[in-house]
Amino acid sequence: MLKEGGAVNLTTYMNGLRLEYSLELFKKHPDWPVSKIAEQSGIPNLSTFYRLFKEKYGTSPNFFRNQFQEQE
Repeated sequence: MLKEGGAVNLTTYMNGLRLEYSLELFKKHPDWPVSKIAEQSGIPNLSTFYRLFKEKYGTSPNFFRNQFQEQE
């Protein structure tokens, strides 16, 4: 069903949802360390979280957090 809808596979789809949720956590909890955001997002391996985040958003989680905080 996922492949028919254009998604690559279940893992990629789930990681995408986890990363989207991590953006919400960064906004709600700017004081949390990246490791806690990763864990709460369902990606407890920090290096995997950094890699997936950069692949999806083109920037590191820390850079995203800093940019978001400057906009407020």
